[in-house]
Amino acid sequence: MSESQLRQDLVRYARSMYQRGYSSGGAGNISLKLPDGNVLATPTNSSFGDLDPDTLSKVTMTGELLAGEKASKEILMHLAIYRQRPQCGGIVHLHSPWLTALSCLPGLDNENALPPITPYQVMRVGKLPVVRYLPPGSPVIAEEVEKLAAEHNSKLLANHGPIISGKDIREAVFNAEELEETARLYFMLKPFGMNSQEEKRMPEIVVYAVEGRSAEQKKTLMVKITEAVVESFGVERDRVVVSIVETKASEKSRGGVLYCERGK
Repeated sequence: MSESQLRQDLVRYARSMYQRGYSSGGAGNISLKLPDGNVLATPTNSSFGDLDPDTLSKVTMTGELLAGEKASKEILMHLAIYRQRPQCGGIVHLHSPWLTALSCLPGLDNENALPPITPYQVMRVGKLPVVRYLPPGSPVIAEEVEKLAAEHNSKLLANHGPIISGKDIREAVFNAEELEETARLYFMLKPFGMNSQEEKRMPEIVVYAVEGRSAEQKKTLMVKITEAVVESFGVERDRVVVSIVETKASEKSRGGVLYCERGK
């Protein structure tokens, strides 16, 4: 896709979120990774509702401005995520009402601010870790986000709002929508209690093999399977369970011939 089309896409998705109340005034920022490896982002003090595709900030992965208006100070958060998640192609940071309200609650589970209410939330977002409160624009926020980025495609900034990524800008927006809707459901259900998705419903892959592979070979296989499931299912890495069940060659056969006797 051309840079011109990607600029139009960013403006279109931002306007859609603005019209639905996900962003107000100059709050929030959105970015996408360009084919040339640079990043396109909303400028500082800009509104999601009236972005100009020609004045969007174009920056390098180190934050150097290449074209357009000055980027938001929060671009540092975006760049931190892109560095840690090479598969990431789009990022949305919102001050959306339900997730921002969630970020202000006391006693949040810092490892996962939202219980796994729906399978769609689990598949798209997974866990939602909390980043401790820091003043907006602080470079330390980017440092804290970067620590979590490799394992989580969404983070909740305490008393601030969510930052959510996806393989492209479209997926990032969809993930943001799913997470905001889940936060709304959480507040609706909280007075009554709720059922949650159990860990056993997460993707689990079992590999059956004849024993004999080294620990390193098995580790490599499990890593590659995990990466494939993350990419194909869009789930968080720590939700994927991979097991290798080994059998002795004398206890496994094919076509009635024991594996220990094959090739003799």
